[in-house]
Amino acid sequence: MQKHWDKLWEKIVETDKQFDDYLQNSGLSASGMKKTKILVKAWNDLKKLAEEFDQFVTPVESVTNILPWETSQFAGKWKFWKEYLQEQHGQVMRSRSEKMALEYLAMLAEDSEEKACKIIDFSCYLRAKSFILPPQKKEDNNKLVNNTEDGTW
Repeated sequence: MQKHWDKLWEKIVETDKQFDDYLQNSGLSASGMKKTKILVKAWNDLKKLAEEFDQFVTPVESVTNILPWETSQFAGKWKFWKEYLQEQHGQVMRSRSEKMALEYLAMLAEDSEEKACKIIDFSCYLRAKSFILPPQKKEDNNKLVNNTEDGTW
C-alpha cells in the first residue's frame, strides 16, 4: 500500500506544479481567472485531504527491542510466545507492544529468566492472550520442622 501511496503522492505533487504553471502562464483574462477559482478551491481541498490521509498510510517507525536475558534459551522461548500469539489468537506483536510485554514479563518474573520462561509456558498452557503467573507451591504444613532423621532441630 505504501508503494501505491507514494506513487499517488508523486502524481499529486507533479500535477500541482503543472496546474500552478498553467495558471501563471495561461494568459487567462480576469473573467477566466475568476471562473477557475472554483477549480483551484476544489484542487486545494483535494490536496488538503491527501495530506491529512498521509498520516494513516505512512507507517510509524518501529522501536528496537532488547531481550531482558540475552540467552538462546530465552530468545527461543520469546519467539515461541510471539508465534503462539499469532497462531492461537491471530495477534501479531508490533514493536511497541513487544517492548512493553518484555518489560512487564521481566517485572512479573522478578528479573529471573527461569521464572519468565515458566510464565510463558504456563500462559501458553492455559491458552492465554497475556501472561499468567503459575501458582506458587505451598509449603507442606504436615511436614515436621524439627525432624531428628535429617539432623536438624
